[in-house]
Amino acid sequence: MQDFSGKTAVITGAAGGIGRGLAVAFAREGARVVAVDLDREGLDGTAALVRDAGVEVMVDVVDVRDGDGLAALAATVDDRFGGTDVLCNNAGVFRGGVVWQSPIEDWEWVFSINLYGVIHGLRAFVPRMIAHGREAHIVNTASMAGLVATGMSGIYTVSKFAVEALSEVLANDLRNAGAPIGVSVLCPSSVATQIAASQRNREVVPGPVDDADAIEKILGDFCGQGIDPMGVGPMVVDAVRRGQFVIGTRDTLPEFVRVRAEALQRYELPPFQMFD
Repeated sequence: MQDFSGKTAVITGAAGGIGRGLAVAFAREGARVVAVDLDREGLDGTAALVRDAGVEVMVDVVDVRDGDGLAALAATVDDRFGGTDVLCNNAGVFRGGVVWQSPIEDWEWVFSINLYGVIHGLRAFVPRMIAHGREAHIVNTASMAGLVATGMSGIYTVSKFAVEALSEVLANDLRNAGAPIGVSVLCPSSVATQIAASQRNREVVPGPVDDADAIEKILGDFCGQGIDPMGVGPMVVDAVRRGQFVIGTRDTLPEFVRVRAEALQRYELPPFQMFD
């Protein structure tokens, strides 16, 4: 896609962080925005920024774990705006810890949002996007941790590896179907978001888990030194224009991937790499 003016961009996880950055970036390109999240107050803040860009915005409080809710949203977007042109499956959460110590409730919670949230989004929107027959693009948010594994964050890492793989399969399926829909997977490194405080929106928070709580504090410090999330949106817009599949936020990403790939080619365990 080259021109976003008059198009419709649907963005989940849009109440703040990278989602807000995506909403504003596409708005500044002339796209109307459908901002989706559970945080209504945050959505209102995003909507104000989108309106400042001079385009129409629709906000909707939808849980990405609710496939029926996303399906209803997709139908509403079709009725109101004539379809979705850009779909950003961006909502995500984090929970750290050692894999064999992490409660199954943590696994289920993270996967229900990070992976099944994307799956529900694709099932709700892609058939309609294909039916419209026009050029469109899908951006799924994974992570650097979806390309390079780290310790102490197994649940998150596994969920994001799955999103990266899902994005590859999706791109190939769409190509084989002859659909004019591009796919990108966003793999950010350190970005100054509230991802480390994901449990603030969790309905039932389990008791403290020492390793998980410790890694989330480390992640919070790490993210605090990251780039401004508002800077990620323009990176994504530029990458979509180029038809770029993997979108990184730092130019060190290829080196991280090379080290991992070369270790695997030698049938070795990839070395631990600390993201920047």
